[in-house]
Amino acid sequence: MGLTTTELADKLCLSKGRISQLVKSKKLIEGHDFTGSGRQRRFNLNNCIDTLRHTLDVSQAVANGAKTTAQIDAIASGPPKTSTQMPQDEDLPKQATARLNEIRVKRAELDLRRSLREEQVEEGRWVDVDEVRRATQKLIGQEVAETEAWLKDAARLIADKNGLNFKEVRADLRASWRKQRGDRADALKKAAADAEMSEREQQGNF
Repeated sequence: MGLTTTELADKLCLSKGRISQLVKSKKLIEGHDFTGSGRQRRFNLNNCIDTLRHTLDVSQAVANGAKTTAQIDAIASGPPKTSTQMPQDEDLPKQATARLNEIRVKRAELDLRRSLREEQVEEGRWVDVDEVRRATQKLIGQEVAETEAWLKDAARLIADKNGLNFKEVRADLRASWRKQRGDRADALKKAAADAEMSEREQQGNF
């Protein structure tokens, strides 16, 4: 027989509610980590440990889940500890301690990058991509509308001056203009795809 929800919570230093959350969020997998439902649900401790080592993300492992992560590593490496005997760094196997330290270093690096990025946003070195995209699309749309209006006036002028059919002249000018737009768009897309970051951009790449 496997462990009940209460027994698993005790093994992993978690509450029964947290175990239920892991089940509902599918971080514990039915058929692999547990069988049954409700009070009849039974957990395979080894399978649960193996699954949680891969499903707990970095933020969980560093924050509230740090003791759980340490307990999981301790159980995998030796005799399990109960929830009344919380593992401390000095009690953990060397491998578990090294893993916790690695997670803390990664979290510190992320916090540093975030802080630097926020400072550079305030200095005006970074912009909101969505805002720039919206503003650019609006400007391009206005320019296209202005050009389309100019083409109509130009078609009228050419047609009247040369005794041509206005609609045919306007259609020819529009076709030529739209082909030019398409060719330029393709060229700019290729140039953007081939572009490489400058040394300064690489240094500021967060």
